[in-house]
Amino acid sequence: APQAPAAEVEAAAAVAAQDMDEMPARDQEAQALAADGVEEEAPTPAGETMPSDDEEPEFAAPSRLDLARVYMEMGEEGEAQSLLENVLQTGEPEEREEAARLMEKMGR
Repeated sequence: APQAPAAEVEAAAAVAAQDMDEMPARDQEAQALAADGVEEEAPTPAGETMPSDDEEPEFAAPSRLDLARVYMEMGEEGEAQSLLENVLQTGEPEEREEAARLMEKMGR
């Protein structure tokens, strides 16, 4: 590949440096990381935690019931059963009753 003349390289570097000077510090850091091939993660809002990559996110029982219904409609009864069993163990009394009804509907 042909190399650019030194004057063009210096001019491009000067423009890049000027652009960096005009950016907020956070953007400068993100651009520097991106240039190094490092992706910056979005900040987590205060008071919230993100699940690690090896753990599944925890859904509230009503969400798990809705998701179990969707799995049932798709014919994925194993997935539905897993969610419903979790609701039976951790849900509120009315949620556990609904989970039991759905399990019965599946014949489990």
